[in-house]
Amino acid sequence: MRLFLAIELPREVKEHLAALQRVLEPQLGSASITRDHALHATLKFLGEVDPSQLEPITESLAAVSGGAIELTVAHAECFPERGSVRIVAAGFGGDLKRLKALHGAIEQRAVYLGFRREDRPYRAHVTLARARPVLPPATRKIVSDLTAPLWPGPTFTAGAFVLFQSRLTPQGSQYTKLHEFPL
Repeated sequence: MRLFLAIELPREVKEHLAALQRVLEPQLGSASITRDHALHATLKFLGEVDPSQLEPITESLAAVSGGAIELTVAHAECFPERGSVRIVAAGFGGDLKRLKALHGAIEQRAVYLGFRREDRPYRAHVTLARARPVLPPATRKIVSDLTAPLWPGPTFTAGAFVLFQSRLTPQGSQYTKLHEFPL
């Protein structure tokens, strides 16, 4: 089973992000727009996991705490930071120190369970679109200019994180919530 950990977004945040996507879509060529049900803030991608590992994973992650985190979708981002654009995303504002601490605690548990540590520094974001083929570097300015009037988005409180199963289908990824971990 293919697993990842994420923060679910409330309806009003998803509606705001959908409005951003509608503004951006005509400028993003053949980029694939992330569907509403797939909008989330990934904390850790675990990858392919043997189903027998599900119980040890949930038991270990249940010990992660730290309290609810206040967040805001605050700005547009494009990845990578230089060169051609592969991802258009919404970045977060709010209590990023606590969000990074949550990510660090999850990363520590995951490494203890035998998962690979992520090489790149954590950057909390919600993927709005994926570009295949890539978009030109000038896309960064277009995205910034078009979305500037729509920031900041709604503030919300993340009171839990979720273990999801991801199934790849011809219609796109299908996500199933396996376990919710209160903060």
